[in-house]
Amino acid sequence: MQRRLECAASVHSWEAVDLHVEEAKAMGRQLVCDLERLLQRIADSIMERTSARSVKEVLLTTLPPCFLGVFAYLTTADVGRCHCVAAAWHAVLACDGVLSRSITTPAARWRYWRHFAPLHELDYTLFLQPSVHDELIGKEVARTTFYPKELLYPESKPHGYLYRLGSSVSPSPLLLELQAKLTAVFQAAACFNPHTGYGHGMSFTGAALLTCLGYDEVATFTAWCLLLEHRCMAGLWEGAAFGAGLDYRLHQLTHCMLTYLPAMSKMLAVHGVATPMFASSWVLSLFLHERSLPPAVLAHVLDAFVQEGWPAMFAIYVGLLVVHEEEVLQSSSDLLQTLLSLPRRLGDHGLGRYRLVAYTMLTPPLASLLAAYEADMAPPP
Repeated sequence: MQRRLECAASVHSWEAVDLHVEEAKAMGRQLVCDLERLLQRIADSIMERTSARSVKEVLLTTLPPCFLGVFAYLTTADVGRCHCVAAAWHAVLACDGVLSRSITTPAARWRYWRHFAPLHELDYTLFLQPSVHDELIGKEVARTTFYPKELLYPESKPHGYLYRLGSSVSPSPLLLELQAKLTAVFQAAACFNPHTGYGHGMSFTGAALLTCLGYDEVATFTAWCLLLEHRCMAGLWEGAAFGAGLDYRLHQLTHCMLTYLPAMSKMLAVHGVATPMFASSWVLSLFLHERSLPPAVLAHVLDAFVQEGWPAMFAIYVGLLVVHEEEVLQSSSDLLQTLLSLPRRLGDHGLGRYRLVAYTMLTPPLASLLAAYEADMAPPP
């Protein structure tokens, strides 16, 4: 119809194309009628579905079948563009952590986490027993710092000063309470999973969990067990020693660097810098050891890891290295220190730019590379 209208509009004598014009008019009237009927069906469907719920609730939980009729009026190219736009929006929203920033209460964040990796209810008190790891737990928790939950969930306008409990010489009553809760969480977790027990570096993740969950001891225990069991962190430790899972993830990162960053990989080999020298803490603590990161970034790291698992962390690892490749290549004199300082950039820019680069701009796609690696070399239990 569009071609015929364009043809009719391009001539000076309308008499010669009256047939085309009349046909186009008829088609246009029919199209209007069809669209009116479609819109009425959509309205009727929404009214039917919203008899007990709001329009917002309906559209957020399902796509009414009547909406699919709209795509019958689009060309294949237009439908393809719709797919691309939807995928691009999803990538930007997911990578930038829009949902993470919208969470304003510990209860909402806990509901969000349980949605992605549900665990059966655990009887926390059943696991509260002394363990062989108590001495190490006590030493590490004593030097652990915590962000106050008010910095992550402010009830008023933030004052801008990011402070950590435990940074001063004299301990506050709140700090002592948090240390006692975190100690109990790790004691219970060591009883829940005695093979993993407690290992160096766990306290960074535990402190961040405790803050994100509003100091809820039981929820923190369940969340920590969730990460150990459902997000395969248990293999990183075997008691006080590091487990086979750490070597596996470091080798996986080395494989990613050889694929996406061959020049950097060659430079590291020349200077004798191995991946474990800068990335062990990245894997063991999920970047939560970096004291300069604001609480919102720590929460986004945990949100992404709970939702996506290790691919979320590798998107940050690889994204950091890809975005700052030139800086690393130009720092031959202090190469290792430059690599160790990269996590601080997350505090400056957030996770969004690094995740977006890793998920949308790499060839082969990062998800495919990670899946192929794990198909060839299954992760340790």
